[in-house]
Amino acid sequence: MTGMYYLWFVICDKSLAGVSVTGTTVWKNPDGYLPGMMAPYLTFYEIMAVVYTILGIVWFVSYFRFWQDGLQIHTCITAVLVLSMVEMATWYFDFANFNSSGFRPMGTTIWAATLGAIRKAVSRVLVLVVSMGFGVVRPTLGGLSGKVIALGVGYFAAVELLDVMQNVGAIDDLTSSERLFLVLPVAVLDAIFILWIFSALSKTLAQLQAKRTTHKLELYRKFTNGLAIAVMVSVAWIGFEMYLRTSDPYNEQWRAIGSRGASGMCSR
Repeated sequence: MTGMYYLWFVICDKSLAGVSVTGTTVWKNPDGYLPGMMAPYLTFYEIMAVVYTILGIVWFVSYFRFWQDGLQIHTCITAVLVLSMVEMATWYFDFANFNSSGFRPMGTTIWAATLGAIRKAVSRVLVLVVSMGFGVVRPTLGGLSGKVIALGVGYFAAVELLDVMQNVGAIDDLTSSERLFLVLPVAVLDAIFILWIFSALSKTLAQLQAKRTTHKLELYRKFTNGLAIAVMVSVAWIGFEMYLRTSDPYNEQWRAIGSRGASGMCSR
């Protein structure tokens, strides 16, 4: 794959200006039918499927070993891990089938996008709930439950629309304004999550400090520092992603698009 290729039909005879051309073109690279800018996805999802499977096995062993001491949050983490394993496997088989046959079933792609949207929404809600001190300084979320659920559902809808529009149909049929319209709601909701999470963490840390629970306080401080680093990387990546989506309507930076799309999963 040495570059982006385009097929043009040019009619120079003015008397044939109204002629329309219909047909089908078949494009195949040396490694298969997968377009060059999508090729990194195949290897990425294969690796991630294996990584999540190993992580899942380690987690399940520990979970069942100490299930009597487990909290509700541990069950939620288990569900997210299962979702992640199924999602990565589904994406891998989606791209593997596309690469081998040149055909991408819509149902499989939508299912993979839906699993990904659920995982992203649930994982953010879990981080928010942990930041609020659920199961540590407060037994329930009280009146905040509805707001947390509403934010999670809204995020799921925005990500679902973005991922489906990106992956279903033509390889790339979105204009710059359409891309921005789809990416912007996700970015705004991510910002709301970030602000709410750190606001909740601040209150939880203050409560733990007041109660002088040293071990939990230290644990939450490490959690806050790690989360801050992850957020900075994620925000930088989202900015880069939005720049590429809106400034490259003809996919001239196709190599960056492929690597960005694959590695972008890690930042999300």
